[in-house]
Amino acid sequence: AQEPGWYKPPVEFTKPLEDQTVEEEATAILECEVSREKAEVRWFREGQEIHKTKKYDIVTDGRKRKLIIQGCTLDDSKTYTCDAKDFKTSAFLNVEREYYSHVNTNKRTNADLLQMILTKYVCRGSSTYGSEIRKGKKYEIIAKGVQHILIVNKAVFDDEAEYECDAKTSKTSGMLTVIGEFKLIIHLYFQCFINGVIKFCHMNKKFYETKYSELAADFISRPQSQEVVEGQKAEFVCSVSKDTYEVKWLKGDKELEAGEKYDIVCDGKRRALIIKDCLLQDEGPYVALIGTTRATAELFVIEEDLRIIEPLEDCETQEKRTVTFSCKVNKPNVTVQWMKAGEEITFNKHISYRVDKDKHMLTIKECSLADEAEYSVIAGSDKSTAELIISEAPTDFLTKLVDQTVTEFEDAEFSCMLTKDKGEVKWYKNGREIKEGPRYFFEKEGEMCKLHIKECRPDDEARLFVEGKLEIITPPKDIFEAPGSDVIFEVELNKDRNLVIDAGKPFTMIVPYDAYPRAEAEWFYNEIYLPEENIDTFTDRTEYKLNEPEKSDQGRYKIIIRNKHGKAEAFINLEVIDVPEAPQNVNVRNVNKFGATLSWEPPLYDGGSEITAYIIELPS
Repeated sequence: AQEPGWYKPPVEFTKPLEDQTVEEEATAILECEVSREKAEVRWFREGQEIHKTKKYDIVTDGRKRKLIIQGCTLDDSKTYTCDAKDFKTSAFLNVEREYYSHVNTNKRTNADLLQMILTKYVCRGSSTYGSEIRKGKKYEIIAKGVQHILIVNKAVFDDEAEYECDAKTSKTSGMLTVIGEFKLIIHLYFQCFINGVIKFCHMNKKFYETKYSELAADFISRPQSQEVVEGQKAEFVCSVSKDTYEVKWLKGDKELEAGEKYDIVCDGKRRALIIKDCLLQDEGPYVALIGTTRATAELFVIEEDLRIIEPLEDCETQEKRTVTFSCKVNKPNVTVQWMKAGEEITFNKHISYRVDKDKHMLTIKECSLADEAEYSVIAGSDKSTAELIISEAPTDFLTKLVDQTVTEFEDAEFSCMLTKDKGEVKWYKNGREIKEGPRYFFEKEGEMCKLHIKECRPDDEARLFVEGKLEIITPPKDIFEAPGSDVIFEVELNKDRNLVIDAGKPFTMIVPYDAYPRAEAEWFYNEIYLPEENIDTFTDRTEYKLNEPEKSDQGRYKIIIRNKHGKAEAFINLEVIDVPEAPQNVNVRNVNKFGATLSWEPPLYDGGSEITAYIIELPS
């Protein structure tokens, strides 16, 4: 079915947002792509709408949509959503701390050690002693104002040592310990903060005792509470301190497993629980569990208003047929209200209502003209309306004519029953219409129609049929001899017929015949063979259709009926009546305030019928 003219497809995301990880003070860019350039979107952070500020920049570039977050902080580790009304896309921004060493030498806890997982060595000051370190593939030396950074690339166990920063007048040092899969741990002691030229040196590690330890499992970022609209998906995201840590997801005391309802994602240190098609019963606390460490977040589901997403469409049918209106709503297995001409419909065997998930169907069986009306469906505050148009079915026959055999001068009676009591019939004998007279009498009572033939004679023996679908075939004269394959039925055609029709009105020329076996028919106009697409031939008749008769269709038609036993011919003289042409030689004279004298000659073409009057109009 075609979309209605007012329908506009919803905006979709051709490229969704992707999760990102950035360091503190960095700039994060969340980017997605929509299906239309002029589509409007809104940005949200944990359900709260974001507007353009110094912190946030919202950019539209063709079909691209960007959210730029300046100077990221740990508090910016949230879920961000781009909302295009009918569709949404979300991503988690993970902001990692740029950790600096501690100045105290007290015993460190696991949390302290976790904060020292670095790929950078950071100090403030300058100068060296010992084995000097120079910039190369292994080491990078960076100066940012009073801040000086030593980067040890791809730390291995051989890199374990004390590292010192010497500023001539002051020094600071720290111990690098490489633990298992972690990159490096630095114990750093600050002594001064000065400007100057710096050099880094590497102390011989044999003078220092190194210790190896495994950090306890913990969260780098925890899942945040979510608020979603019913039917959308919710995503809880967290980060763990080690790639190999397993996270279990719980709702209440029940552990959740991946399936139709949930997706569980494990990507590096990122862990996520995705809840599909959120329902009101999905609300509540969800727990991410690493060993004995728990992180809890709440899911809030906003109930969506019931609305129609595929409206009703107008239907047109005939009497006695079945028709169905259908629509779709945004929620499965709900109940909607059906109205006819503003009144609620009571369902019965004639009108029934069925629901299949989000599809709602109203079926009307054996339609009558009384069912023609405006039908509406109401879903919540949403409403859709369509019209049912019913055309009157053509009259058909319920009972067939029965062959009759009577003795000469006896009366005969043929009867048939119609589908409608108001139906009109015509009776034919050998293709010619029968008119009432002394020997032919028509009777009609409701749906029953009868033909009475008084004092039957041998010339009354013929083929009778009623205009419509029903026919009667009179058996051979010797009714006691069944026709076999060698019996030939004589082809009987009307030898010459005159027909008069109106121009522009569809008309079908019908030639009935009687032949055995079935015959083929050919139609000719002025000896020109007519195309077969307008010809229909049946066992008892052949027809030629004129969809829009014109004056050029007027003339003599020849019909040839053939079977293996021979052929027969019939002729139709067709006259097409059309509007006359304008009068000729119109002359106006003797014009004065009392009137004028007009004269004219008849038109060259009178439309096929004698002109009976002329109309003269005087403009006011």
